[in-house]
Amino acid sequence: MFIAMKKKLHAALRLCVIPSLLSLAAPFAAADVLHVTSPIRIAPGDTGLLNWNVDADEDGNTSIEFVFSYDPFGLGSRVVNSSDNGTAPPVPGSLLTLNGKLVNLPAFFQVDDSPPADYAWTEVIEPLTTGAEPLFGLDGFTENIPGYIGFSFQRSGTTLYGWAKLTVTPGFDTSGDPVVPGLTISEWSYDTLGNPLSVPVPEPSLTALLTLGTCGLALRQRRQRKMRSAPH
Repeated sequence: MFIAMKKKLHAALRLCVIPSLLSLAAPFAAADVLHVTSPIRIAPGDTGLLNWNVDADEDGNTSIEFVFSYDPFGLGSRVVNSSDNGTAPPVPGSLLTLNGKLVNLPAFFQVDDSPPADYAWTEVIEPLTTGAEPLFGLDGFTENIPGYIGFSFQRSGTTLYGWAKLTVTPGFDTSGDPVVPGLTISEWSYDTLGNPLSVPVPEPSLTALLTLGTCGLALRQRRQRKMRSAPH
């Protein structure tokens, strides 16, 4: 009887602990994936620009910078200071949209050149005149909870794909009326060889801890039941 109980306990541990440890482990980036953790933000009510230097001058030549700004018509985005080895024309940049809105991508979503139906790459270019940038709504974002957007840009004729963690923060003026929300891009990654890149799992450590806690309680209750039912 003791051996059978021991086997069942080991099986339960494998089912609970191993997946939890896997989710606790940090997603190690491949050697060809550039990961940047230099948060940039614009405060609620600020109608200025959020300048996001995407490639962080990683190769010393290519430079691409997405710019986000709010106006009464929506969230605008354009590309500025973009070049490939200092040559013209400007480097194209694109954002992944769903039905015309900048979309919060689900975990494990693969960012590549063939997005699912209804998703589309929307090019944002360096405008020659003010107001040339496309305007977006936001889809699937919850205030103060980080989400993920997909982006792409070109380097030496190769399109590179990546994701960025975006948080939308609400704000109000002194009268209590809502103002344009704040934006924070806390980190981003892209594959430097043009390979697809998957969106990570949000807050994996919290998920793992909850799983471990649930498994621990279940194992404890199981053991107590066995002890109560054992002959004295």
